[in-house]
Amino acid sequence: MSDSLMKQRSPVSMGFEALFRRPSLGLAEMSWRWSFAATWFLLIAFSLIEYLDSLPVNTADRLLLRTGRLSLIFQAIIHIVRGSAPRVLAVFLILSLVLAVAWIALASVARAVTVNAVVNYFGDSDGLQQSAPLRSLVALNVLRVANTLAAVIACAGTALIIAEVTLQEASSATVALQLSQGLIMLIGMFWFAINWLMSLAAVVAVVREQDTCFAIRSTMDLCIDRASSLMIASLAFGAVHFIAAVGAGFAGMFMLALTGQVPAVLLFAAGVAITLAYFAAADFLYAGRTAAYVAIILGLPAAVPEKSLAAFDDDERILSDLSLSPAEGY
Repeated sequence: MSDSLMKQRSPVSMGFEALFRRPSLGLAEMSWRWSFAATWFLLIAFSLIEYLDSLPVNTADRLLLRTGRLSLIFQAIIHIVRGSAPRVLAVFLILSLVLAVAWIALASVARAVTVNAVVNYFGDSDGLQQSAPLRSLVALNVLRVANTLAAVIACAGTALIIAEVTLQEASSATVALQLSQGLIMLIGMFWFAINWLMSLAAVVAVVREQDTCFAIRSTMDLCIDRASSLMIASLAFGAVHFIAAVGAGFAGMFMLALTGQVPAVLLFAAGVAITLAYFAAADFLYAGRTAAYVAIILGLPAAVPEKSLAAFDDDERILSDLSLSPAEGY
């Protein structure tokens, strides 16, 4: 029996196999995400330093800060930051816009490169152009940013409405709090579903070289036709991600339990190492899940039942028994 008739693997196993055979896929996913995170951290840090340098501090504020009493220190801080809310809002809006544009551009290029690499790994690059539809990826990432912004606005609006109702009727505070929690959870579920759909559409756009609308439509069809495969792949990698998160949490609690017995510098370094290890594992799992999605989109078959393989072997043996040599035919 030829190798092409061997038992086929599932998309989940193909995704994990791609990670082990091509660790560069996980490293590429990790590199662009960590680069953006480092840029975000530096921009926030420099903005905070510039904001603090712009705050006026007079002699009275310095005296209050040196008293050591929390009430006086808090009063001095309120006096120092008073009137700086417009500047904080302006900095926040500018940083949000810059980071959103940077994430859209970086995520679009990175997704094109990583998905093309996965397709080439599976050996189905016939007809696939190396120049991925960046315009479609940019549009899909813009939709993801808009989805996040809409979710944030919806949560903020819900909190403001519930706060207004609570101030007017204190007796209904418990009911209002429970209602707000339910609404925020519902908003989070809608945000997660749309964000996942747009991320899958980005993979579809690269694999099938489609524009934004056709990619979204193809993604909806894929969710209907291969719903079980997509669900199994998402749950499998999600379960491993959850195990990694739990392991990181237990490691962090163990380090906290050593407080006072181990130098603070070592505890801080261990905490940073645990956090970075968790994020690295999460990025590698994301790359593996993407590889599984690519296998599903390419239509790579799932596992062939053992009975079918056994039947094929029996048929092959029976046909070989029926074949006669030229000498036996006369």
